[in-house]
Amino acid sequence: TALARQQGYAAVRKALEEAAGATTGSVSKSGEFGVFATTCVGLSDQEPAMLVDDVVFTRLTPAKVQSVVEQLKAGKSAAEIANPAQHPANTQAYVDALVHGEVQQADAVYFAPEEDLAAPVEVLKAMLQKTPQALLNEIKDAGILGRGGAGFPAGYKWQLVRDTPAAHKYIICNADEGEPGTFKDRVLMTRKPELVFLGMVCAAWVVGAQLGVYYLRYEYRYIQAYLEAVLQRMRSSNCLGKSIVGKEGFDFDIRIQLGAGAYVCGDESALLESMEGRRGSPRVKPPLPAVKGYLGHPTVVNNVETYAAAARVVEKGVQWFKNMGTERSSGTRLISVSGDCARPGVYEVQWGITLRTLLDLVGAQDAVAVQVSGASG
Repeated sequence: TALARQQGYAAVRKALEEAAGATTGSVSKSGEFGVFATTCVGLSDQEPAMLVDDVVFTRLTPAKVQSVVEQLKAGKSAAEIANPAQHPANTQAYVDALVHGEVQQADAVYFAPEEDLAAPVEVLKAMLQKTPQALLNEIKDAGILGRGGAGFPAGYKWQLVRDTPAAHKYIICNADEGEPGTFKDRVLMTRKPELVFLGMVCAAWVVGAQLGVYYLRYEYRYIQAYLEAVLQRMRSSNCLGKSIVGKEGFDFDIRIQLGAGAYVCGDESALLESMEGRRGSPRVKPPLPAVKGYLGHPTVVNNVETYAAAARVVEKGVQWFKNMGTERSSGTRLISVSGDCARPGVYEVQWGITLRTLLDLVGAQDAVAVQVSGASG
């Protein structure tokens, strides 16, 4: 990517080819190593980066890649090299050993201090004091816009699924963060995964779903074991599973499904095609996924950030959320910042921030150009 080239990609690639004995796009004569270029793998704040057997290595230098290849030749696994302390793969410590989930600026919604976050059990108990329609009205009143790009109001999508009669309904989290230069969802799902899963439970209560699917980008496979452990903890505390927090008849669970690396699966209908075992190509609309989605049933599809926002509204209330941002866009947003700046990483900012203010925050002096959104639009 352009960002990797800016951070020394050419020298790193040359060193990797020499160490592995293979040019880019080929396999070494021994058959031990293959070197292949990729598109953005969600690590733009710590480029150059590479994946080896689904294990990620970041902030590469020629010396670092040479060391990695030498250790691989000596018989070490990629996981042993990247995680020398041998943290279990299902822990936060393991993820932190591989990637630097840097939150450069936190605000009140997503990255609030732990002492400001209620326990998941308490959030769900409070939620279940409200009827599904009352909770849905709060989501609407809060003005939560979809954080995946289109900005479609989450509450109206949930209402459509709720109003569509069906024996089965589904809650899908689109964690297929494939837009080049974007990595905010990766940081959110590793720092506050409970918030995302809680938001999915809230959506399930509103629409009457019994199963949620967390569609995880394949390049983020190194996060999967950790997320599975978080889900298991939530099951153990009765925040998932049968009769959630004692509410008879409210059964809901979440499973993780890996994507297959296709950028287009960021589109909700292409994602559904992939989930059903077909090529990830966008569907013709209508019908909308909210009417005929996963396996032909009404389906809520929102992204990681949207579900986390919903969970915080349930916990803190509508007015708390609307006190942040602007009249038309409530709350905060997560922004992925990378490139020629002093402080790359994720920034939680309130809606309405100016680009000039953001450039000052990230330490981008004398900026010549800014790529807003992603390289693909």
